[in-house]
Amino acid sequence: MSVIVPNEITDTLRQNIPSIPRSPCPELIHNNSAPSEAQTSTIHQIIQTTESQILSLEDYITRLEATLEHSRARREELLIFTDLHRGVVSTFRRIPNEVLCEIFEQVLSQSAGAPIYHLSAVCRHWRNTITGASLFWKRIVLDGQSTFQKNIANTFERLFSQMQRFPLAPLHVVIDLEYRGFDPAMLPLLDLLLVDSTRWEDADLVVDTEQLAHIAQSRASFPNLTSLTFKSLKHLPQNASRFFGSLTALTQLKLSTPYPISSALGIPWAQLQACTLGKLSVKDLAHIIPRLPAHSSVSLRDGFFLARAIARTCIMLHISTFIRPLRD
Repeated sequence: MSVIVPNEITDTLRQNIPSIPRSPCPELIHNNSAPSEAQTSTIHQIIQTTESQILSLEDYITRLEATLEHSRARREELLIFTDLHRGVVSTFRRIPNEVLCEIFEQVLSQSAGAPIYHLSAVCRHWRNTITGASLFWKRIVLDGQSTFQKNIANTFERLFSQMQRFPLAPLHVVIDLEYRGFDPAMLPLLDLLLVDSTRWEDADLVVDTEQLAHIAQSRASFPNLTSLTFKSLKHLPQNASRFFGSLTALTQLKLSTPYPISSALGIPWAQLQACTLGKLSVKDLAHIIPRLPAHSSVSLRDGFFLARAIARTCIMLHISTFIRPLRD
């Protein structure tokens, strides 16, 4: 392959560019005097020559532009070629699968909406690494925002494959239907996840009244569910106690709802080791906090309004503990 240094390229290009001819009548350029017959003949010859040079230059410019476009396209092809081969010798390819699994696990734990199948679609190496690690198949994500009517069947098949890959492994189930609303087409997907409810160990649920009612109506049991993150989009259904009352192993709860929490829900407050409460009213806080064990960790969220609610709740609790002995 021949290589032309930049200076040689510049000299070669300049050889094809004609110089500007010397004017035969510079004294006539800036006045209205008429040229002589001899000058007129000379000027016509020079004009004819320069017009021919202009046509040659236009053709030359066209060829240069085509060459420039081809050079730019070839540059992009060489960049792609270089990047592809740089990836071949990347040290990332030599990372042991155990380390790669640790990296993937960190990525998934930091983003609740990052399904494992997104990572498995990157390349065959990643897919083989993931399919051989049970810890990735325990995370089941049903995202209503990305599940459409046309791909319900594909989503069903994906969920089924995930659940059957390691049929005895505990499950971390993420059901986020915040932007879905009640859609009967989603119920078969919910039912599929509820079939293995006894494998649920950790669950993140964002549901509305009808969806929670459907879960409760299924009478699924959750004997191994120890951690629950629950966000209610609407009022809790009347049969919600069937769900909360079945959480016999629950020790960690994150609850967020602006709607009243009934004491009849059957939430096992007394056995919780960690509890995070958000958007709850003063009345609900006053009902819940005394029922938590003394050793439990309690976290209250939602900013300024929550701070006021906490203060009012503490005052109410203090007054109630002070007045109760007087009543006795």
